[in-house]
Amino acid sequence: MEGDVLLLAEEGVAEVKGRVLCRGSLTVKGSLKARALSADDARVEGDLEVEGDVEASTLYVEGSLKAGRVVIESSCAVGKLAKAGSFSIGGTLKSESLEAERVSVGGWLKAKEAKVESVSVGGSLEATKLEAGRVDVGGALHSERVAAEALSVGGSIEVREIEAGKVSVGGTFTLETGRAERIDVGGVLRAKGPLSAGRITVGGNAKIEKGLKGEEIAVGGILELPEGGEVEGRLSVGGALEAGGILKAWRLAVGGDAEVEKVVAREVRVSRLSTKIGVQAEEFTVSRRGLVKGLVVTKKFYMERDSAADVVYAETFECEERCRVRELHAVKASIGSGSAIETAYYVESLEVGEGAKVGKAEKVTELKLPEGFEL
Repeated sequence: MEGDVLLLAEEGVAEVKGRVLCRGSLTVKGSLKARALSADDARVEGDLEVEGDVEASTLYVEGSLKAGRVVIESSCAVGKLAKAGSFSIGGTLKSESLEAERVSVGGWLKAKEAKVESVSVGGSLEATKLEAGRVDVGGALHSERVAAEALSVGGSIEVREIEAGKVSVGGTFTLETGRAERIDVGGVLRAKGPLSAGRITVGGNAKIEKGLKGEEIAVGGILELPEGGEVEGRLSVGGALEAGGILKAWRLAVGGDAEVEKVVAREVRVSRLSTKIGVQAEEFTVSRRGLVKGLVVTKKFYMERDSAADVVYAETFECEERCRVRELHAVKASIGSGSAIETAYYVESLEVGEGAKVGKAEKVTELKLPEGFEL
């Protein structure tokens, strides 16, 4: 067929046993069934069902679309269900519901529900509910709920709930709650509800408002945990840490300032720390020129030179030169040269280096820990 064609479907459905080929625009008043369809521009005011390929510059279907393969140069819009083995869309794709094995869209994709094996979108993807194997989005992803094996977004993600294997985001990742095996964020991570993940890596800042559970966490900037969290392995923060509630970790390392309510960990290394309740650890290290405000209870406490601490309970205490401690309780203590301890209570031994000063030194029978702490 040449030129613009208008096809009137008798009894609402037009059936073509062969291929529909139109070198121009095609308008179908009603539904169309065919083995294949090719047109410059196609508009179907009902349902479109094609066994093989649908090829067009633009395609508009008011009802549902079912086909083997859909190839559209510019835009494709489907009022209800869009189902095919694969969709290859140069511009935009919009549908009420989308089902396919493979979807490739150069511009943006919008759907209330999308269930696909793999989807690649050059611009943005917006879906109320997205279920997929692999998702690649060059721009932004917006969704209420996402379930995917692998999710890669160059720009930003904004979702209410997510369950995924690996999530990679170049910019900002904002969510209500979710679970993932691994999360990599180049920019900022914000979670309003609980977040559970195997490994989380954030280049910028992160804030998880209502609880964090993870295996390995690394944040380059600031980490905010208003209600604390649990990390099975290492929790590393390059910038500052702000944590309320109880923060549990196997190993905690903070490069900048740390303001915490209570920390329970095996190993802690900090530069500047302030705690409301206290820190309980097996090993605690204060970096050079560091400062610790509040209570620390640990088996081994070590201070690098020119650092200061407030109240320390330790089985073994050791500080390098020119350190300062207000109140020390230890089984064994070794004070570096030029250091100053205001008050020291020790069970077995107190070694004082050259030029070090201890304001008050008292030997006691046992190390009595503050209530609520244990070693």
